[in-house]
Amino acid sequence: MVTTKRLAKIRKDTTRTIRQGKHWIQLLESELKELPNGIWICINVKTGEYVTGKTMSDAGDAFEKKFGAKQQAYLHPIGDEIHA
Repeated sequence: MVTTKRLAKIRKDTTRTIRQGKHWIQLLESELKELPNGIWICINVKTGEYVTGKTMSDAGDAFEKKFGAKQQAYLHPIGDEIHA
């Protein structure tokens, strides 16, 4: 059973991960614009390192293989414009 305290921590961690991911998107914007449209990136929010995949699932799998399952990740599609 998930406690109220645990849910609050999950929400806080999720909010932090999203904020950090968006920050990395802004910092890496020029580099990410060079990637092909239609792929996904998965960013390690602690380091800014990222992997790519043809699908969201491919990017997530590549991330887990490279960084492990316990690292915080931020998934983002690559398109004509990068929006954080």
